[in-house]
Formats: sequence, C-alpha cells, structure tokens
Amino acid sequence: MTSLPAPGTVLDDKYEIESKLGQGGMAAVFRARHRYTHRVVAIKILLPSMARDPSVVERFLREARAATALDHPAAVAVLDVGRSAGGYYLVMEHLEGETLRARLERGTLTVTDALAILEPLLGAVAAAHARGIIHRDIKPDNVFLKRLEDGTIAPKLLDFGISKLTREEALTLTGAVMGTPEYLAPEQILDSSRVGPRADVYQLGVLFFEMLTGTTPLRRASYEAQLTAILTDEPLRLRQARPELPAELEAIVARTLRRSPEERTADVASLAAELRAYSDARRAEAASAPTMLVASAPPPARSVHPTPAPTPRSAWMMAALATALVVVLASAIGGALWWRARAPAAATSSTPAITRPVAIDAAPTTEPSP
Repeated sequence: MTSLPAPGTVLDDKYEIESKLGQGGMAAVFRARHRYTHRVVAIKILLPSMARDPSVVERFLREARAATALDHPAAVAVLDVGRSAGGYYLVMEHLEGETLRARLERGTLTVTDALAILEPLLGAVAAAHARGIIHRDIKPDNVFLKRLEDGTIAPKLLDFGISKLTREEALTLTGAVMGTPEYLAPEQILDSSRVGPRADVYQLGVLFFEMLTGTTPLRRASYEAQLTAILTDEPLRLRQARPELPAELEAIVARTLRRSPEERTADVASLAAELRAYSDARRAEAASAPTMLVASAPPPARSVHPTPAPTPRSAWMMAALATALVVVLASAIGGALWWRARAPAAATSSTPAITRPVAIDAAPTTEPSP
C-alpha cells in the first residue's frame, strides 16, 4: 500500500473508515465504525513509509502485545490488531476529550487537579511494570483526558511499548515516536540497555512538574542543549517555578528527578504511596483546623430613647418657667377684669366712635448696597 485509506474504505470487511483524527511520525489514527456492531473505534495504521522497515513493524506489533496484556482503566484499551490491504493496524477504544498537552496550553493545574490526573496514571504504569512492560515515553501528548458522560474526566495513558529505542535509533530513525527529548531520563540517552522502570518514574516526575508549573525542569532551546542539560545540569526546583507550592511536594518531585536511577524514587508504587501520604496529611490538617462559626447578625433593634431624669439645674429652670407662666396668666386675667369694668363708661361718652382702617406696616425691605 502506498497511501493511507480514504473515508469509506473498509478494513478486513469490518472497520469502515469515517475520518482522519491525526498523524504522527509512525502512524495515522482514524475514526472508524465496526460494520456489524456499529461500535465507534479508533484505528491506528502504520504509515506506508514506515511499514517497509521490519524493526518498526516489530515495535508496532509490540505495542499491540503490550497494550492487550495490560487491562487497566487508565490505559487505552486495544481491541484488535491485524494486517490488511491497508497495512498493519491497531483497533483501540475511541476517546472523546483532549490530550493533556492541549489542556496545559490553557494554563497550569491546581495540586488537586494534577493529582487527580497523575494518580490513575501511576496505577496504570505500576500494572505495566508488574507485567514487565516499561512505557519509556510518558509525556502530555501520550496522556488523553477522556470526557465522561457526567462531565468528569478519566486520564488514559497511550502508546505503550513503541518508544523502546536504542540510542542510535533515537538519534537517526526518521519519524520515531520518541517525543521531545526533555522527557527522557538520563539513562535513555546514555545507554538504552539500562532503561528500566525508574525511567518511567523520572518521566512521571517531569509530567507532574509540568502540570503544576507549565514548564519542564530542564527545558532548553535546542535538541543538543536539551540532552546535555539532562546529563549534566541540576533540574529546576518545583518552588523555583511556583513558590507557593508546599515544600513536601517539592521534595517528592525532586526525588523522581535524580540523575542516577539508583538514587531515584524506588518504583512507581513508592511514588504513589508518597503522594497518598502527602494528600492524607493535608486532609488531616484541614480536618483538625478550628472552624470559625460566624453567627448571622440579628435584626437591628428598634432604638428606644428613654427620657432622662432631670438634673437639678433643669428642675430649677422648669420651676422658674412655671412661676413666670403663673404671673403672666394672673396679669392677663387682671387686665381683662379692669378693661371690663371700664367698658360701660366708654359706651356713654358723647364723642361718637369713629371706625378707621388699621394700617399694618409692611416689614422693611433691605435693599442691596449699591
């Protein structure tokens, strides 16, 4: 076969190609539908240019064997493998969602969210190690965040087994699924025969570092500088990139990134246990913290201003005012009686009474000064 299948092509009379989902250095991935069960699947087809190399074909088939041997909910499920006129292919579960790489392009994660992604991956890698399978290519591009029906996500580790390359292959093989070199453990650069489970521990540490900080601990501008830094430089500390992170978490990550495999965290199970202990300690700390209960404020009370008891001075003033009032009333009554006694004399006077209008003076107007 000289080209990849077009939509509508049927592989092995079972899988009808619907659309192309993406393409990497070794293979292309298509959305397809099983003609009889109608199940939607993802089919990875080896590129025709790569299928001519027997060693590449062997790595492709090794991925199939590794993935089918591993039955873990955080690892992508391989459902079938075969060869047809379309070439070698793997049939995998179809995943809706996005890669971790796409998620990190929108920003870093909280510690809680990063752990929620990392912990299931640790389980998948530990299960692989128990079966003698070493991933060797753990990076954000190979972690898929599957979106579930309830809106939550379930991480899935992709591409088991195909990145097992010797040093010469890694540097010369065109299209090798090696990924960017910043995720390589030092022993992967020096001698591929030394690559063991602790290489995956190293890559998981780099992955966790990047989820929390948005960068990798030894990122450099060029390929050569990147490899040199991994072999000779000290990795960036977690809190150098994000100072608010806890020192305990920094220490856990630092142990995964030690240059010598013998000095690194022993295995993935040990890393998972350290992270669980960290999470448990944080939860216990939060549970033991005193809780401040804030009572709701009562409705404002209606203000009542009682009449103050009179002071001695105010009592004297009230008595004086009462006395003055009595005097004024007595004077008014006396005046009225006197006026009434004179009223008959005024009525018999010979001078006629003249009624005149009473002029009421207007209040003076103040003129503005010129």
